[in-house]
Amino acid sequence: MTTEMDKTITTKDRRRGELLAAAGEVFGRNGYNDATVDEIAAQGGVSKGSVYNYFSSKQDIFEQLFVSGIRADLQNLQELVQLETTATHKLDKLITLFFEHAQQHQQSGKLSLEFWANAACDKPDGIFRKSLEELYAMLTKMLVDVLNEGERSGEFVFEHGSQIGATLILALLDGLDAQNMLNLIELNETHCTALKEGIFQVLTGKKKPTADGDTKQVEAK
Repeated sequence: MTTEMDKTITTKDRRRGELLAAAGEVFGRNGYNDATVDEIAAQGGVSKGSVYNYFSSKQDIFEQLFVSGIRADLQNLQELVQLETTATHKLDKLITLFFEHAQQHQQSGKLSLEFWANAACDKPDGIFRKSLEELYAMLTKMLVDVLNEGERSGEFVFEHGSQIGATLILALLDGLDAQNMLNLIELNETHCTALKEGIFQVLTGKKKPTADGDTKQVEAK
């Protein structure tokens, strides 16, 4: 049974989410430094005082905007790696999900780079730094688990271990994402296909993912 308190919490969470979405529009348009709480309030259709019922400052809004995004990403990834399917299929889908997110980052590249810049300057226990540490710890563990699963099943073969493999895959994906955000390249389906083939050729010898996430032998040239 839904109580009045439950309804209040749901309404508050929904309103908070709406304000975060409004803040994303303002930050994306003006950048963090030039954005103001007044603009966020106007974008969200509320008074400035109402914004402070949910957030303590502009920095708090900016932090929570990215923290909520990171948590949503982690939830999606956790659901993906828990699927009852092959390790090859899981890794194929993880890379596809990265490209989907990269397209979103391209549209909000300036804002994403500002978050990274704040994280780089943040104190060790600051929310920016802690959020990224949480994200990368989870990403690394997920990749290590998938790679280990693939090794046990005979799908993957490692020379340097799954931890190194996960680190190298993340480094490659981050590098592409950064170039995409800076408009140095435009990630598309061709990039995605080539990246998958390269990764799977390293992990499986002369193999690559097929449309259904399985692998097939590729003749040496």
